[in-house]
Amino acid sequence: MLVNNIVFVLMIGVCPFCALPKKMSQSLGMGFTVVGVMALTGTISYAINRYVLMQNNLFYLQTMVFIMVIVITVQLIELSVEKFWPSAYESISSFLPSITTNCAVLAVCIMANNALSNQHHASSFAKSTVINVGCGFGYLLAVILMAGIKRKLEMTEIPKAFRGLPIALLSAGLVSLAFMGFSGLTFIPLFGG
Repeated sequence: MLVNNIVFVLMIGVCPFCALPKKMSQSLGMGFTVVGVMALTGTISYAINRYVLMQNNLFYLQTMVFIMVIVITVQLIELSVEKFWPSAYESISSFLPSITTNCAVLAVCIMANNALSNQHHASSFAKSTVINVGCGFGYLLAVILMAGIKRKLEMTEIPKAFRGLPIALLSAGLVSLAFMGFSGLTFIPLFGG
């Protein structure tokens, strides 16, 4: 969440991150939806990778299968929320397509599976779940921080050349420098190293 933050340290998922809603409630809704999607897709993709792809030497299908898992999971979440929680659906329906195409969700599935592919099954499933949920909460933290920064920026006079996306990227870069300070706390190798 801090050391390997998916947005501020690994710089993955920055595109949908910069187009975040300005309201804190919508940002929280999006952040918690990403946490749920990352947790579900990570668990499902781990099982499919472990029991289907690895058993049949189908590693080359990994990315395509993970994308299908993400699309199906987001669609199931959308249908479930629309049916059982219509008030929440109104607030999250606008950014569900951006979660489907968010490269951070796919990256977390791939990183968790690749980093843990050579470990014992029980411990690797637990570590994969921790990585998926931790990256999801790291994205939630990034969403909350940027929503707060965007609210402050609305009350500040910004030069015309920096308005919009430039100031958002500059702000994310400065927050990223602050997150680099957490790098000495601990390290979970996400790239298998």
